[in-house]
Amino acid sequence: MDTPSCPPNDQTQTSLTIFQLCVINMIVGLTMEVSLTGLLTTYCRLVQQGVKNVWKTALIMSIFNVSSLFYMILFFMASFLTETNCIIQNYFVNLASHLMYLSFDFFLLYKTWVIAAHDQHILWGAIVLYLHRFSWSVADVILTHGQWDSLSQQCFSAQYPITGVGYNAADIIIDAYCTVVSVFFTVNLISTSFADVAKVIIGDNGG
Repeated sequence: MDTPSCPPNDQTQTSLTIFQLCVINMIVGLTMEVSLTGLLTTYCRLVQQGVKNVWKTALIMSIFNVSSLFYMILFFMASFLTETNCIIQNYFVNLASHLMYLSFDFFLLYKTWVIAAHDQHILWGAIVLYLHRFSWSVADVILTHGQWDSLSQQCFSAQYPITGVGYNAADIIIDAYCTVVSVFFTVNLISTSFADVAKVIIGDNGG
């Protein structure tokens, strides 16, 4: 028996089954809930601790949560594309995706720099890695585009293969860099004094 799907019409176009739409709705809903909760938590923290003490971390996390919300909304809308809005909608979905991941990479690198006690060498390494990731994002937004298939009446994202590998590799490098640096400096701090680790973490959360 075929899985029931939503029949397309002149206004709405989707080849997804009802089950697939339910799964997408669940993923989008849960992600938006987490993002909204993060924004609310950040606001409460600003009220309790004062803007001066936590504004850096609050700003970074707010940018990430807002970009995540923006991406989820566009990601859901991408399930209902027509020939007229296929290319432009895919462009904005891809752009929103990169904004979300760039904001998260920035957060990881910032936290790593703080854990490293604001070491200038770590900062320069973070800057180089972030610019590397940013350049792949710019290239991918330019080279990846939406493509309408008139035969299947569906909109596809024509991912440019080189940039797809490039920005994913850049994310992996950033994650590995942050992990190695965090472990190295944390072990050094623990070998000196466990209290120093707590000071770094508290100082980070306090801006």
